[in-house]
Amino acid sequence: MKDPGALLRLIGRRLDRITRSAERVDRLEAVDHPLAAPLARALRGTLRPALTPEEREWIDRIEALRRRANRSTQPLPDRELVPEGRGPVVREITVGEACRAGSKSPEWCLLLFRLIRELRPAACLEMGTNMGISAAYQAAAMRLSGSGTLVSVEGQPDRADAARRHLTELGLGDVECVAGPFSAVLQGVLERHGPFDHVFVDGHHDGPATLGYLDQIAPHLRAPALLVFDDIEWSRGMRDAWTAIAGDPRLPLVVDLHKIGLTVFDPGHRTRSHHRIAVR
Repeated sequence: MKDPGALLRLIGRRLDRITRSAERVDRLEAVDHPLAAPLARALRGTLRPALTPEEREWIDRIEALRRRANRSTQPLPDRELVPEGRGPVVREITVGEACRAGSKSPEWCLLLFRLIRELRPAACLEMGTNMGISAAYQAAAMRLSGSGTLVSVEGQPDRADAARRHLTELGLGDVECVAGPFSAVLQGVLERHGPFDHVFVDGHHDGPATLGYLDQIAPHLRAPALLVFDDIEWSRGMRDAWTAIAGDPRLPLVVDLHKIGLTVFDPGHRTRSHHRIAVR
């Protein structure tokens, strides 16, 4: 940046944002709910990362794999959904294109990692595997904690295959990747692997569908359970869905991170608390 004054102003704005966010995290930590404090610690660890050597080693390995995948020119058939009755349209992209376009950034993956490390869920579900990067962060956190299982659902079989290869390369081959449209395979996954303590919804960025997934998943949750919704600002439909989710009485604790929404499923808890915190 050529203007030193502009650089100082930018740094000042970032420091101010971090300070305001830290204050809001403190308020979250004071909420009367058993998951409030671990959520606050996870957010604090995302705002100001302080990793152990073992955590850093895992993250470095995953990010090295991400860089290799980003450069890959291996063809990857990608089946696009088209209007009913016309069948799938197949277009060929590369593993690198899919990884760059569909993987969560290191910053958001760190949040998922910290959430797993703090809450230590026994059974986790991810909806939307893509190349397996976010699954790797979550599975690595479980490995470090010494407990927890992860099943990840991916609508595109070729992407699920690539994710399995990546996870196996990292030594995380115990993650189960289920291939198939959510409409076809999700219910079976819920019945076989539930109840879940942690669910990451990141695969079908459609407002009505997202609300439907919440209702479908809810009977298979072990309260209190954490539900993470990605891309809540994706579209008008997703914004409307997030508004409805944030007002759902089954979710008494809600944290809006602008791009990602955290909610706690705990129908028996009567006190509601809603927080808006910027972590990026």
